[in-house]
Amino acid sequence: MSLLTPIEFNDHRVLTTVQLAEIYGTEVQILTNNFNRNKNRYDEGKHYIALQGEEKRNFLNLHQNDLGSKNASILYLWTEKGAWMHAKSLNTDAAWSAYEMLVDDYYRVKAVSVPRIQRLFDSLPT
Repeated sequence: MSLLTPIEFNDHRVLTTVQLAEIYGTEVQILTNNFNRNKNRYDEGKHYIALQGEEKRNFLNLHQNDLGSKNASILYLWTEKGAWMHAKSLNTDAAWSAYEMLVDDYYRVKAVSVPRIQRLFDSLPT
């Protein structure tokens, strides 16, 4: 599994179907089939973003890396909740482990905090 290249759309971290398939150790077609069979359970804007036409072209041009689905009419970008829905439908140990990594390391922006001892020193009167 290769290192995930972070992708953002409208200030939200997302994954393409190709990236999601890679991290979950499955095929794009399996994710596509699961999505199509359960489409009524997915909400656009909450679980995924569907880019088409000019919006899709602009997004692909901006990211200039191989995001897959360049020839598809719709490029799906998966939110954290959408990635969870796919892990749930795959229901494999590998998918659940990968999802945990996504939550811990991909979707969460880690804030750098001041160590507790430094805060104690800063609060002392000078």
